[in-house]
Order: sequence, then structure tokens, then C-alpha cells
Amino acid sequence: MLKLIICYTLFMDFTLAIDQGTHASRAILYDSNGRTIDSEWQSVELQRLSNGHIEQDALQILRSIEVCIEQVLQKIPASQRNQIRQCGLATQRSTLVPCDESGQPVASAVSWQDTRATGLIETLPDKKQRIQDISGLPLSAHYGASKMRWILDQQRDQQQPHSALRLLPLSSYLLKHLTRSDAFVVDPANAQRTQLMDIRTCDWSKELLSLYAIPKHVLPDCVASCRHFGTLLDTGIPLTAANGDQNAALFAAGEPEANTAYINLGSGGFVLYPIREVQLQAPLLTSIGYTDAQSSRYFLEGTVNGAGSALNWIRKQYPKDDWWEQLPQWLAAITAPPIFINSIGNIGSPWWNTDLKPKFFNSINNNMHNSNESHSIEHRAVAVVESILFLLLNNLDLMRDSATTIRQLYLSGGVSRLDGLCQKLANLSQLPVIRFEARETTAKGIAWLAHSERPVWPHRINRTFTPEKDPGLVDRYQTFTNYLKNHA
Repeated sequence: MLKLIICYTLFMDFTLAIDQGTHASRAILYDSNGRTIDSEWQSVELQRLSNGHIEQDALQILRSIEVCIEQVLQKIPASQRNQIRQCGLATQRSTLVPCDESGQPVASAVSWQDTRATGLIETLPDKKQRIQDISGLPLSAHYGASKMRWILDQQRDQQQPHSALRLLPLSSYLLKHLTRSDAFVVDPANAQRTQLMDIRTCDWSKELLSLYAIPKHVLPDCVASCRHFGTLLDTGIPLTAANGDQNAALFAAGEPEANTAYINLGSGGFVLYPIREVQLQAPLLTSIGYTDAQSSRYFLEGTVNGAGSALNWIRKQYPKDDWWEQLPQWLAAITAPPIFINSIGNIGSPWWNTDLKPKFFNSINNNMHNSNESHSIEHRAVAVVESILFLLLNNLDLMRDSATTIRQLYLSGGVSRLDGLCQKLANLSQLPVIRFEARETTAKGIAWLAHSERPVWPHRINRTFTPEKDPGLVDRYQTFTNYLKNHA
């Protein structure tokens, strides 16, 4: 058997995937059939300050990636290291790194979760339709443009010139340092999340730059997602793809299937539906899958800010031993939980609300009643899980209303390991829910995109959940949705 393994790997090419997320960085090595050979990860810190300020240490993020790469390469034989043909980089989107002319950070990275510039956004209601027409994104303080304007205003108030300043999406900062390039470049998926890029040209929009008063020279150059970005550190490995995390996850099994929506559940939740060309459908997002020299891919996107982060919130609010281990049993046993208004990280699409606070309600005859009744931690935990599903369904319903035909749901991400969540999603949507075997779909997707000739990787399915009737769940969903219609 050992001889067979050695013979198998002797002629096998490998791909290195780098996945930089909100809470961790990962390096994963895949073989030519999309199987994981080895992996490493490093946690990164997220600092929640006051007034909507949420920051990270850009140098810590960079170093965490370097350590992951070093460690995963040390764990494999030199012969395999020489067979790594390409590398891809996927990053959290909308996170911004203020740098000097050499690319060194001059301040903390501003997280995608940061909403410090909400005040500016509130002055632009008459511009929101035009902004979405150009960028594909609804007006939001989560995106980079308003944060850039905030930083430039701070510099002006402190009488600091910004001629040497660079405002880099996280992917641009990492590309520069991981390839030791002299240039500042950014892929379209991450450029779009600044809300300054024209989704049709995949270049900076003069109109949006003028609207936000952002000088073009502080931004990197827009380039294709799939190209030669340079050589990875001292490894000699070509870095051939860069993309946003959710954009990359769409390609974890290769080209997306028709009539299929893809849901990835990590800290946030994302519903992705592939489309052939730019199609604006407010209040959903229109996003870029990837671009190369020949073509572009697009998808409709729904965003749920509170998925894994909402579960972390409830766990901190009501500490209990073995919380995560007991959650599957609670999901199976509890049939009448309260309703939770899930505004963890603010409510994303399709409501785009920053005012509502997290609340638990009782539902009586499909009406919401704010109750002083003390719900158990078990009931509250199930309510939080259902709130994630309700927000996902709000987005799926909009996609289905737009004449798209959705026949199945593919599900991935750490939160998707909850069988009870998957079954409730099938029951609520009345669609089969197919859970991927691979947990790290972002890494696998960027590995697939890094190939110049895209491989055919087999679908590896963990389990399929068949829809059942659940009238109580449907009633709670309708009550939840009616509440947001009246208050969001």
C-alpha cells in the first residue's frame, strides 16, 4: 500500500490555497483531484471598539499566512513541494488597509464589519439607486468607500497630506507582500466591495470616485481575478488567482450547476445564485464570480451578517458547558421556540437595517409579543438558529420571485454541520438541501480557480436532506418576516 501511495504522489500535481478569513488564516494543499493533502491554520484577532469601530492588525494577518505556508510546506516531502504548480488567494471582503507608498500599514485594518461611516451613508439616500446601478451593491457602511472617506477626512482634520497614502483592500495588501511586488493591484471581487468599481467594466468608476471624493491615486489598479500575480514568497510557486472568500466558495465543486443556489455559513451567511450577465435586482447584491482574459462570471447574492457570529453571541450571553455539543439535541427536541430578531452585525439583505436590536419574542396567533417570560437557553439557542434560516429564506424568496428557477440548495461552511439546521432549511424552503463533504469551500474554490485549465473535480456530498412539512416553522417564518416588513 505504501508503494502505491508513493507512486500515486510521484506523478501528481498540487495546488496551494490560501484562505484569509475574519477569524483565521488557512493554507491547504490539494492534489489534482481536489483532495486535501495537508493544511494549517492560524487564528487572527478582531477588535471591537466603540462607535462601530471594528479593526484588525494587518501585520498579524500577513504573518499568520506566512506561518501557515511555512508549516504546510514543511510537512510534505521536498518532491511534493516541487510539484506545487499554482497557488490561489481568497480573502475576507470589504476590509481595508491604510498604507504608505511602500505598502506598510500606517493604521489598523478596518474590518468589513466596521460601520464607523454610517453618518456619511445617511447623507446619500437620493444617490443609493445610482450607486447600486454602477457598483451592483446597495448603499451600505460595510463597504469600503465610506470608510475611505472617513480616513481621508481624519487626515484632513489632522492636516496630514494624503499624497503618499494608499487605501488598499485586504487582498491588494496581501498580494503585494506575498509576491513582493512593486505594484498595487486588486482583483474585481475585492475591488467591487469598495463600492467604487463599475461592475460592467471592472474598473474604477469616475462617477463614484467623484461622489465619495476619493482620489484615484490612493487605490490599486484593477486587474483580472485569474492571472499571473507573481511568485509566492521564496517558494517559486506562481500565484495565479485572487478572489473574495464567498466568490471563491461558489467554485468549490467546479463550475456551478444550473438551477442551484449555493449557501455558505460561516461567521456570516451567504446565498449565491449564478447568473450569465449583470442583472440588477435590488435589494439583493449583484457580484462578480471571477474574471479572466476570456470571460466573466456573475451571481446574485444575499447576505446574512449574523450566522456563526449570532451563535457565538448567544453562547456568550448565556454560557453553558458543552453548548455546541448539545445544540443538535435541542434542535431535534424543541418544536416551539420563541422568535429571535437577528440583528447581530446589523441586518443585511434584503432589509439593510442598522437600527433594530437583538430581541426575543413570543409568537401568539402569528403576532409578536414582547414577553418578560424567561426562555431557557435551549429555546433561545434554537430561536437563533431559526433566525439564520429565516434571513436566508428572505433572500431566497426574492431570488425565486425574479423568475429564477431554484431546484436545489448546496450548503457548506462550519455552521452547516448542524443536521437540525439543514433539515429545517429543507422544510422551510421545500427544496432538497445537499451538504458538501468539504468544509473549507473557499479554499477549495480558489484552488480550482488557480488552474489555467480548470479540472473536473467530483462532487463529494456529505448528506442530502429531503423536505418535510413543518407548519409551525412556516408560521414562525411568516411572523418573523411580517415583523421586519413593519419595522426594518
